[in-house]
This record gives sequence, C-alpha cells and structure tokens, in this order.
Amino acid sequence: MRASAKTRYAMEAMVDMAMQSVASPVALREIARRQEISPNYLEQIFVQLRAAGLVRSARGAGGGFVLGRSPSDIRLAEIAAVFEGPIDLIGCASDVGRCSRSVSCAVRRVRVEAGECMKKALDSGSLQDVADPQASKEAGATLTGDKLRKRV
Repeated sequence: MRASAKTRYAMEAMVDMAMQSVASPVALREIARRQEISPNYLEQIFVQLRAAGLVRSARGAGGGFVLGRSPSDIRLAEIAAVFEGPIDLIGCASDVGRCSRSVSCAVRRVRVEAGECMKKALDSGSLQDVADPQASKEAGATLTGDKLRKRV
C-alpha cells in the first residue's frame, strides 16, 4: 500500500495541530502555509476528517479547527483509514472468499503478515508521539514540514 496524498497531508496537518495549542482553534490557512499544502485541498481533507470525528470546526472570529480528541488518543491508523479504508496489502487478507486461490496461495501468508506489521506500526503511534519534540529527538528524526512528508 502506498499512502495517498490525502493521507499524507491529513497526517501532516493533524500533527501540526497537535504541535499547536490543543485548546485553541487553528486556521486552515495557517496549517496550509506551515505545511506547504494548498488551502483548497486542505479544506477537502478536513471535510472528511470532520465527518470521521477526528477534528471539530469552530466558527467565528478566531475560528478554525481543533482536534476531535486528545492527541494521545488519535492513532495514525485512524487517519489513514479515513482516506485509505481498511489497511490491507491484499484484498484477500480480510476476505478469504474474494479469491479462489486464497487458501492455496503460497504468497498470501507473507502479504498478510506484512499488512499486519503496517497496521501495527500505524496503530502504535499517536499524534502526540509524533508531535512531541522530545520523542522525535529520541527517535532521531525531525518530524515537521516536508521532512514528515518524506518520512510517512
């Protein structure tokens, strides 16, 4: 699976929000500027994030978006699922009846295990884990701006 641009940008934008004040709404134009993402494209992404309950909108002066839950409670896998659907490398991983060769396929087991590793990695990381500068230093990575884009 290769993450779509929407998934990558959604993760970047939500990490950006987690790095800002969690209580205050963050304007999309500010996120777009910091992350170098088209504001119009980011609006489309946030419509889907809002529908999934991962962000909430705040109207009026000083409005924008806030995270739907605490950054430590939002998993990267949740963000990916909004845009990618179930995280499976192959369709028969979750639906054996999808392919007549699923039971006898020699490669299926390896693909299923690889998919499980990917799911585990995305599910083990929260927005807080990625946004926390100290955790990023300990992991030996800088996770802001275009560097996050290259890493995801």
